[in-house]
Amino acid sequence: MIDTSKTLTFKSSPKQLILAMIGCDVFILLGILMGLNVFEPSLGLSESPDFLIGYIGAALFFLFSLLIMRRLLTSNGKDVITISPAGIIDTRIAASIIPWQAILNISTWEYQRQKIIVLTVDPLFEQKLSLTRMARMTRTANARLGADGLCITAAGLKTSYDELFGLIVAYRKDRR
Repeated sequence: MIDTSKTLTFKSSPKQLILAMIGCDVFILLGILMGLNVFEPSLGLSESPDFLIGYIGAALFFLFSLLIMRRLLTSNGKDVITISPAGIIDTRIAASIIPWQAILNISTWEYQRQKIIVLTVDPLFEQKLSLTRMARMTRTANARLGADGLCITAAGLKTSYDELFGLIVAYRKDRR
């Protein structure tokens, strides 16, 4: 039984963020090697389709790596998610609380074996919510991929998806 009268906080996990950054760095290296045509040296650089794909991939994973590094430097040791009787705060989405009454639905969206919690929030409340720049930039793209709502992930946190999802559902259920 979950005690939904308490306020719970979840901090970032430097270990998970560092592992993600190392993964990005591996893909950056692979992209550069593809761009330099290391895997098919018999083809000239302009003849290889890997040339462009490699450099685009390297650039993309470089951006991901920068975002992870920024998160590592700015959120290390700080509370990222707070779940309370009043609502939920995910500082990656917005600095203000999302009250349980404004959450219309909680669902799971899965992409390449990574599960994401999707909060469907009352549109009138969401319009007033001051989303972070990253949340604003990814909101439309996520909706087109099937995650139409505010997306919360356990990635980079000191908790699992299952634990986080269970807590969010329990707190909301007790407030409806």
